[in-house]
Amino acid sequence: MMQNKKAVVVDLDGTLVQTNTFKDYIIFVAKEAVLNVKPHVAIILLVWVLCRKFRLISHKTMKYWILRNTQSFMTESRLRNFISQIENKRNVAVVELCRDFRQAGYFMLLSTAAPESYVRLLYLDFQFDDYCASPLPQRRVVWKENVREQKRNNTLNLLREKNIILDVMITDHYDDLPLLKEKKKRNILVSPTVKTINKLSQLDINYEILE
Repeated sequence: MMQNKKAVVVDLDGTLVQTNTFKDYIIFVAKEAVLNVKPHVAIILLVWVLCRKFRLISHKTMKYWILRNTQSFMTESRLRNFISQIENKRNVAVVELCRDFRQAGYFMLLSTAAPESYVRLLYLDFQFDDYCASPLPQRRVVWKENVREQKRNNTLNLLREKNIILDVMITDHYDDLPLLKEKKKRNILVSPTVKTINKLSQLDINYEILE
């Protein structure tokens, strides 16, 4: 059991990588479906994306059904191919910062709303110690996306189980306000928007900016 080790929690989309990985996932799956003559998979994606575009469903609902309907199609080899594309979009400044923290002995945790189907592969390639992600949907199980308060709770519970203290949070977005509010040494914002800066300032949350 680790004693009093400190953790750096890092967001994925817009932070560790300069992209929205779930949007990339949808595009990747659609292309793979066309190339492999699986039109029903591409059609399913199109239906759920259009439902979301016209505000007929929430982002959470779209994400749930896209994951439900692509799990079997996205084999391990396809997931690996997808991950290789995501790695090319890494934020070099954040990767280097994480390397420095790692060398200083911090526990590195990747915590994201992205699905664990590919996060479980990605976190190892980026040399993190563990990850916290949205679970894959299961029948008759209430699905909870790893966002906002749920992300905070899941992240802190994981660290608590390992007897590790949250010391640094790295993110780009105010969606992580629940974690940013938690007592810690540093909050590092990656190329934040004015809205994100304003929200933190209004709540008197200390932060520093990594451009």
